Amino acid sequence: MPATPDSRRGPETILAFDFGLRRIGVAVGQSVTGSANPLGVVSNGEKGPDFDAITKLIDEWQPSRLVVGMPLRDALAFVVDALEG
Repeated sequence: MPATPDSRRGPETILAFDFGLRRIGVAVGQSVTGSANPLGVVSNGEKGPDFDAITKLIDEWQPSRLVVGMPLRDALAFVVDALEG
């Protein structure tokens, strides 16, 4: 994946999800401006993420890409496992 947006594809809208065990932060980014802004929070409870809310965000923003962040603890465990294995 290129480090900068590919101008041949045109402007892109990206929805980013910052996964948490109780809440999922959501932001929208624009390739034209290279900026992102917070949209809000989606609940993530015992029954899992609020997929209806996520679907509404996707329908509203029509993103060309979705980005999901891995929780830091899980990312660190992944790196440690990779180094040890």
